[in-house]
Amino acid sequence: MQHVRNAWVAGLFLLIWSQAGVGLLLWLQPDVPQWLQWWAFATAFLYGFRALVLNEVSEWTGFMFVSLLALFWFLPVERIPAPEAHMLALVAVAPLVVLRTLSGLMAARFGSAYLGLVGGLVHGYPRLSGLVALGILAAIATPPFPLFFHLVELLGLLPFSMAVALVTVWYFWGWAGVRLLQRLVLGPEQWPQYGIGRGTPDLSRAGMWTLASVFVGLAVIGLREAMQLAGAG
Repeated sequence: MQHVRNAWVAGLFLLIWSQAGVGLLLWLQPDVPQWLQWWAFATAFLYGFRALVLNEVSEWTGFMFVSLLALFWFLPVERIPAPEAHMLALVAVAPLVVLRTLSGLMAARFGSAYLGLVGGLVHGYPRLSGLVALGILAAIATPPFPLFFHLVELLGLLPFSMAVALVTVWYFWGWAGVRLLQRLVLGPEQWPQYGIGRGTPDLSRAGMWTLASVFVGLAVIGLREAMQLAGAG
C-alpha cells in the first residue's frame, strides 16, 4: 500500500504544481521574450528526448510532465479567461496523474514499475493494461484527447520555426509513448521468469471504472474542442 500512497501523493503534486504554474502566469501576465520561448522549447525537447530511454514508469511520467510544463509558457494568458487556462492545464496533466497512480499499482503488485521486470501486462492484467494504454495515448496527445487539439491550435499561433520545434517535441513524445506501450503493455510476459506478481489480482472493476471515467471525460472534452476548432476554421 505504501507504493499506492506514494503514487497518489506524487499525482497530487503534479496537479498542484501545474495549477500553480498557470496561476503564476495569469498573475504576472508576462510578455515572454523570444529567447525564453526557445529556452522553453529546448527544455521540452530535452526532457521529451530523455523519456525515450527511461525504463521506470514513474520516471517516464515525471520527465513527460516537465516537458509538458515547459510548453505552458506559450499559453495566451492575456486573452483567455482564468478558468479556461486552469482547465487546459488540468486536462493536459490529468493523463500523467493517472499514469503515476497506475505506476504505484504496478509497484504494489510487482515491487517495481520497471520495464525490465514488468512487461506484457495485457496477458495477465487486462484492466490494468487497458488503463495504462489509455494513459499513454492521452499523455502523448493523440485524438480524441484534448491535448491533441490544444497543440493543433497552438501550432496555428506560432511562427513557422517555432511550429517546427513544437512538432519535433511532439514527435519525441509519440516515440517515447509508443516504446513504453510496446514494452509495458504489448510485449511478452516478463514477471513470471523473476517469480514476482504471482497470485496478485488485476485491478478491481470499481477501480477500473473510476479511472476509466477520467479518460471518458477527457475524450468528451476533446471532442468538444474539436468541434470548436472546426467551427473556428
